[in-house]
Amino acid sequence: MSDVAQLICFNPAGSILAEAETEFITRHHITCFMLFARNMPDLDSARDMLERLHTLAERPLIGIDQEGGRVTRLPPPATHMPSAMALGATHSPELAFRAGQATARELRGMRINAVLAPVLDVNVNPANPVIGTRSFGESPGLVSEMGLAWMRGAQGEGVAACAKHFPGHGDTHVDSHAALPRIDKPRAELERVELAPFRAAIAAGVEMVMPGHLLMTALDRERPASLSRLIVSGLLRGEMGFDGVVITDALDMDAVAAQYGIPGAAVEAVLAGCDLVTPIVQHEETLAALQQALDDRRLTNRQVQSSLDRIGRLREKLAAQPSADSEWLGAAAHRALAAEIGRAAIRVHDPRQMLPLQGLDGFFIVEFALGKATIAEGTSLGSGKLLGKLRERQPALDGVVVNLEPDARAAGDVRARAASVRGLIVATRQARHFASQQQLVRDLLALGKPTVLVALRDPYDIELFGTPTGAFPPHLCTAATFDDSPALLDAFAKALMK
Repeated sequence: MSDVAQLICFNPAGSILAEAETEFITRHHITCFMLFARNMPDLDSARDMLERLHTLAERPLIGIDQEGGRVTRLPPPATHMPSAMALGATHSPELAFRAGQATARELRGMRINAVLAPVLDVNVNPANPVIGTRSFGESPGLVSEMGLAWMRGAQGEGVAACAKHFPGHGDTHVDSHAALPRIDKPRAELERVELAPFRAAIAAGVEMVMPGHLLMTALDRERPASLSRLIVSGLLRGEMGFDGVVITDALDMDAVAAQYGIPGAAVEAVLAGCDLVTPIVQHEETLAALQQALDDRRLTNRQVQSSLDRIGRLREKLAAQPSADSEWLGAAAHRALAAEIGRAAIRVHDPRQMLPLQGLDGFFIVEFALGKATIAEGTSLGSGKLLGKLRERQPALDGVVVNLEPDARAAGDVRARAASVRGLIVATRQARHFASQQQLVRDLLALGKPTVLVALRDPYDIELFGTPTGAFPPHLCTAATFDDSPALLDAFAKALMK
């Protein structure tokens, strides 16, 4: 095989490299890697995996999704930074810079040198099922300001940042993990909203860009952005002048895999102008398809060499950074920063001055938590994080954790238990996407009891339960935390009760 193998960003299947994976990496001189939560379930596994990759590859490029909020891959004791939207709610570029800086320090302490963030999608669609709080907000100006501050913080610490999901995934109502989103907007509107943060990031020197698996018809009516020569080579490279590394999103996502197959999507992405492809699985098949494209002269040696040159320059730059301090992982200063962001981000609307409560005796907690809100999270939400946090303060607190989309029996049980309590704390997660969650919340509000409604993810949940004029019942206090990381849950708990 030729050097075309080095266009593959390899993702191990588990927390330990299999013999066949090791053989593939060494035989083809793979130098770029992508890691997910499944590759590092705990700190020892993470360190073993990273040590192995550094042993197998010379000056490797190792990337990870460490956006903060719900897309966080490093295991404890790494600091769980708040989401991009929580940062956006602070309106503080200085906090965003420090968050990017702290994230990069912890990654470098683990010998990871690329972060697949910041998300520069402008989340103008409240029904967006996959971006939401991963975005800094609904304004292109805010997303640009906060995203660039975060990027400068990360890259100033020697970690390559990656602007995603070009040319903008914020106005979609389809999750590209499941199907191909389509955006029908005129070019002028795209320039004003979606493209503005990416232009700013390129001008500011972002090292990497990730095209999204989405159809933006004003730019290319036939091909997803990630596989579009018009968008990658024409717009991103040509018009916008980006000469850094272009890396694909995961090619096993159905937005592209369903039509092209993973190896086929990889070939189309490289032909479009992407430098690195991330097949996730089918690495051998992907390599064979790329080699066939080269043999067929659909792909030229010149294009391959241009990609290798860009990848090589970035690898050399990152390898030249001084050694990092492993003590940065979970450092007290970083945990304090996360808490500072949490305090500045949380939003509470309490016109009746219900809060803080003297205690939660007689209150019943209903937390929607069981299941997985989006595929991007990697793991299910598990048990109720908020209920656990409140029980740290009041161990005998009464509460229940239910599915994100509860069935009729579970909803009936919750209504029955709520009927006899003094007050309610109802914690939603992306209720807009779960009809039975919405209905149960409405049933609970109809009881007329003093209620604190807190949106633990998308703040748009709250809008679902007001009147058409935006008014709320007098017995209702609302709050938005923008994610359920420890810092935001702590901030909410302190606002809720003395």
